[in-house]
Amino acid sequence: MPEEAILKIVPTLPYRTSCALNWSGVEVHRYRLTAGESREHSFPCLTVFLPHADVPYNFELTLGVTKFRTQMGNDSVSVYPPFLPHSGKRDRPGELTAIFLDHTLTTELALSITGVDNPEIPPQCGIRDPLIRQIGTILDEEIASDHPRPRIYAESL
Repeated sequence: MPEEAILKIVPTLPYRTSCALNWSGVEVHRYRLTAGESREHSFPCLTVFLPHADVPYNFELTLGVTKFRTQMGNDSVSVYPPFLPHSGKRDRPGELTAIFLDHTLTTELALSITGVDNPEIPPQCGIRDPLIRQIGTILDEEIASDHPRPRIYAESL
């Protein structure tokens, strides 16, 4: 994701990223975020968020005129479909891993699993999904590693 696009959403760039690893189909960023609100925005691809918080924080997701409130912690996952306008508000600072999945890749994967081209992916905020959380954690650990595994490892995850 280009830096200009990131700075339109949050006032900070990621402090770790997979960009130099040249992964295909997946991009991973790790952010330090302050408490506060994000501007309304959308992502051009399926996006998965893993919050990192020793103490759960309150999060408010706004989709149009509808607001959803939840607590986010180290067991939470959020999934946003492509092109969904939304904004968010968190009540304390913390870290967040963002995983951007190439739209073509996710469409092909969904087709192979469901047999349906472009199935609807509903937004999911603050859900508990240990499998997605573990895969995301592994990707996050890879971008922090001094010796990351070959790119096929991350791409297959």
